[in-house]
Amino acid sequence: MINTPLKSIRAACRGCGEGSARAIQLCRIPSCPLYRLRLGKRPKGIRPLKQIRAYCLDCHAGSVTGVKGCHLTDCHLWPYRAGHRPKIDSVPNLRGYIEGLAVQDVSGVSWQG
Repeated sequence: MINTPLKSIRAACRGCGEGSARAIQLCRIPSCPLYRLRLGKRPKGIRPLKQIRAYCLDCHAGSVTGVKGCHLTDCHLWPYRAGHRPKIDSVPNLRGYIEGLAVQDVSGVSWQG
């Protein structure tokens, strides 16, 4: 199973909320670009890939170069950091990387979202 942008956002939020689904629901950081997508559902008019891009830019203090050269490959959002879906077959081992993230959260506990 390949991760989707929404599942990747949910997994990233689980990492921020210490792996707790309840902590994600009670999140008090509305300024986070992922806030409206944290529950794994897409509100009308919100584009997950654009929000991931905004989050990554925020993580790198607005540096496009920083996002492009990001080495945090264990981040669930890493494959989508450019703001578009990666070309899975054009990057060696990317398919296996994404499939591995689909069933693993930040704490290493398996889950199905």
